Amino acid sequence: MKQTHSLKQKAGQFLHILFPILITQIALSAITFFDTNMSGKFGTNDLAGVAIGTSLWIPIQTGLSGILMGITPIVSHLLGSKKIRMWPTRLPRACGFHCSFLFWCWPSAA
Repeated sequence: MKQTHSLKQKAGQFLHILFPILITQIALSAITFFDTNMSGKFGTNDLAGVAIGTSLWIPIQTGLSGILMGITPIVSHLLGSKKIRMWPTRLPRACGFHCSFLFWCWPSAA
């Protein structure tokens, strides 16, 4: 971690973190936008289906992304305190919850 003293250094560090997150959020919103536009050309039923799917997917995706983003400080803390042996007890819990939730939400083929 870089220690900052001036406001210019803090702003630079903030912008360094901001841009990847901003690009990701704009890209996810653009996917929804283009899906809605393309399905609107087919008909109202298709548009309604995409709207329902999007309204279900966005909260799930946001929640799971938040869980995965929560892993980063946990790993950083364990790495900084030289407790690498604790990784097997921390990471599988979060990753297992994430994967089990994805499989639970996955539509069945039947």
